[in-house]
Amino acid sequence: MEEKERGNEFFKNGNFAAAERCYSKAISILLKRIPTPTPDSQVDSPNYIRYDDDADFEALNSLLVQAYGNRAQSRIFLGKLRESVQDCDQVLSRDERNWKALMRKSRAFEEMHDFHKAYDAVSQVLRLCTLANEKVPQSMRLRAQAKISELCKLKRCFVPPSLNISERKGMLNRNQTIRLSIRSCSIPQSVYVYTKCKTNETFATVGLYLSNEFGLYDNSVEHPVGIECSTRILYENNEYNKNEHDNVISCSFIDSSGALKPCLEVDSHGRASSRIKLTVNNHVPTGGIKFQIRFSMKATQHMTIMPVLSLPIVVNDYDSIKQKNNQQEQLGLSEYSYSYCREISLTKKRQLYILVASGDLGIAGRLWDSATVLLGYFASHPNIIRGKSLVELGAGTGAVGLGCAVLGCDRAIVTDLAPVLPLIEKNVMLNRDSLSNSQVLVNECCWGVTKSDWSTVDMVIMSDTVYDPQGYVPLITTLKEICAVNPLCCIYWSHRHRNPEDYRFFQMFSREFSTRLVQGVGPNFVNEEPVDSLSDLAKMFGRRDSKLADIDNNHFSSQDVSIYCSQPI
Repeated sequence: MEEKERGNEFFKNGNFAAAERCYSKAISILLKRIPTPTPDSQVDSPNYIRYDDDADFEALNSLLVQAYGNRAQSRIFLGKLRESVQDCDQVLSRDERNWKALMRKSRAFEEMHDFHKAYDAVSQVLRLCTLANEKVPQSMRLRAQAKISELCKLKRCFVPPSLNISERKGMLNRNQTIRLSIRSCSIPQSVYVYTKCKTNETFATVGLYLSNEFGLYDNSVEHPVGIECSTRILYENNEYNKNEHDNVISCSFIDSSGALKPCLEVDSHGRASSRIKLTVNNHVPTGGIKFQIRFSMKATQHMTIMPVLSLPIVVNDYDSIKQKNNQQEQLGLSEYSYSYCREISLTKKRQLYILVASGDLGIAGRLWDSATVLLGYFASHPNIIRGKSLVELGAGTGAVGLGCAVLGCDRAIVTDLAPVLPLIEKNVMLNRDSLSNSQVLVNECCWGVTKSDWSTVDMVIMSDTVYDPQGYVPLITTLKEICAVNPLCCIYWSHRHRNPEDYRFFQMFSREFSTRLVQGVGPNFVNEEPVDSLSDLAKMFGRRDSKLADIDNNHFSSQDVSIYCSQPI
């Protein structure tokens, strides 16, 4: 089939959109030549296509299976995940033991964060491996086993609930931060160059998409157009000369012919994909150099898109390959399956870089809007934190605590449960050059259990810590312990109301702390009349919770993040 072969060429060159079109044409041609199953009573119909032998039918059916499978793979790279699953189902309807289709189906479900269905699909591959007459390659057997182990962790951590129209509407609003995210990426974590060559080129493919903090995209909102790519050098070595090494590495988008593209356009679903070219000259410093690829969109008057960066990439001369056998260990990224890196602009000259590991850590490994809103408030009011010794509770990625350290606090103690601490430590390393004037400590803290020395703490910061009713009492217990040591301690916390049980926290909290609203709509998202105290807010939530069944979810969920300041009574 000529169209199928053309599609294969486009796919090899990274032009997945053109490949998808060719495969679609091939499928259309083949479907006209292959009849749908016909009842025996219609075999004598003039429209029934007869074949000289079964071999003709099998040959055409085999080509159709390949075309559907190849289109499924192209659609994964294009971000058309549901369409890819449909293509895989078409393959399996004609060849139920097609292990390639099962693996592609698993990958599509995994990228949709539907880890249970991804697990089911790859489990079928392992079942095929047990059948004596199935010739599944040993490499695929090992790959499926590794994927099973990975998905066993993922499906326990984060499985988004299925959403009805009302719930989806409640999770989409125009006040949320829109983020650029990496959907798929073949960029290597290590690049080796030949010093005898003036320039060394490496090619890869990348898939990007726009979404809010929940991974949803609202195509009714007009977003900026044109994704740009650049590089960011990580100056972890004092021997680096910034002026000398800034031009060591460059990055650009390229089309199927290899020509440079100034920017990358997103489709109506907020997705884009392209080949990229990394060019490294031969002036790599001794000991190598680390860098990241930065993808961004220009801000408009009404909207700013949060950029995204690749995981750190190491560049070394080829002779060092014998000395550094385990590049993953050298990067220090072996604990979790990191997704990408976020960039948060604190001021015009100060940025914060945060690694994201939502797959392994669930909600703790993600960057939420409450964190960026609270950081934005501190960036606008730096005197609040300047010179302070503060502690962040339930830090997750550690974004707020590290951001305060970059903005000028004397000391930041960033705390969370033990499994989350390696992520915070990596984020400390990633921002090392911006933290030279502040002391940052990473400590374990289990609310209501861990006993720590809070004598030096004069400020507490929290973002999105009030969401699980089981954590209400332990959190208040720890806050009371901190404030008992320093009665003048103040608490700055950001919150978006999501849980109908929130009013119980406000009731308990108001007995121990006085609170004022410093930014955001606060409780006014429920009632247009201002509410002065958390006690009144708790009563209002209590009245409203009895009517939740009759209220549209869009009114139940707060559309803004609010910031509060509390002190012990």
